[in-house]
Amino acid sequence: MNISKNLLFSLILVIPIIFLSILGINSSSDVLRNLSWVRESLDLNLDFFETVLFLFQKKGFQGFTFIINHYIYFFAYKISENWQYIYITINIFFLLIFNNIIKNLFKDDQQLILLFVLTYFLFLNYDFLLWLSFPLPDFIFAINFFFILYNFLKKNFFIFFILLIISLFLKNTGLVVLFIFLQIVFLNFFKFNIFFKLILIFLINIFMGIIGTIIIHFLIYDIKFDIYTLNLLKRFAEAGYIIHERPYLATEGSAELKNYILLYCYKYIYFFKYVDLKFSFYHNLYNLLMYTPMYFFGILAILNSKSMNEDFKKIILTMFVTIISFANFFALTWIDYDWRYRLVILIPMAILAFIGIISIKHKLIRKYIF
Repeated sequence: MNISKNLLFSLILVIPIIFLSILGINSSSDVLRNLSWVRESLDLNLDFFETVLFLFQKKGFQGFTFIINHYIYFFAYKISENWQYIYITINIFFLLIFNNIIKNLFKDDQQLILLFVLTYFLFLNYDFLLWLSFPLPDFIFAINFFFILYNFLKKNFFIFFILLIISLFLKNTGLVVLFIFLQIVFLNFFKFNIFFKLILIFLINIFMGIIGTIIIHFLIYDIKFDIYTLNLLKRFAEAGYIIHERPYLATEGSAELKNYILLYCYKYIYFFKYVDLKFSFYHNLYNLLMYTPMYFFGILAILNSKSMNEDFKKIILTMFVTIISFANFFALTWIDYDWRYRLVILIPMAILAFIGIISIKHKLIRKYIF
């Protein structure tokens, strides 16, 4: 790829920098909680193993998934009182690496289209940029997850496993990452065409989601497990919550199994929803202009997958399994009111959209040139 294209890829990084300079650094209750844990652990002068135990006492088994983020906070806080700037710098550093690595997935003659896709669907995407401005692990997790996908596709399995382990201790959704690759390995045992594999894994995900919902209902009402996550799911289901803290979207809740299954289906659909009654007219319009073409071209990539080359087929399968697996996980649990948990699938969705655009280009070339 020539110097001018490399320069253009570098220049699009100016967009998130401008965004950050306008928006500033954001905070939240999660940020304050994480910071309080760091201060408490510093006061107690804990070593590594004592810190792990400390996090376990705070969040149970989920505490293990806070370890890496805790130490990012820990070292940033010890370095400077303005520790938030250090965390955001790490976010930007991850974005810089992502911007340089993603080009290696595709051919040189596809780079300008890739540049357009990255600019429009990610670097101008408010949902993507917003979480860049938070000192939270969500953005690092999303970029690290792309690195996992990239090394899996490039067959750099040593780096793949290292990054996979990191994801397990960076955020509690790291377990979904492990489940994604188990599915891909499972699909590789079959010699079906790519489109049939996509349909098959989608149906398997839905089936497993419903089975998971039945198990959750059984644990809550028959076994009567008294743990935080199940108690929260029970409260949400009986209140009919589809999205956490958005009661205007609630259905008529109940303790019945059919209500749990219905809520699972609603949450799966709402995971992909990008307009909302509480959004302003301009916010909804912006999301329509952003996500409608992203979804359209992504679906086009799936529909045209049979005619793609083998490299594109592998990428489509990997991105598709990623998207539906995270949707399934949050449909089984809950979707937070700010939809930040959807951040991790924005890059896979943008990549699918890119492939969809490439498929149109190839069809036009075949139709009008050959």
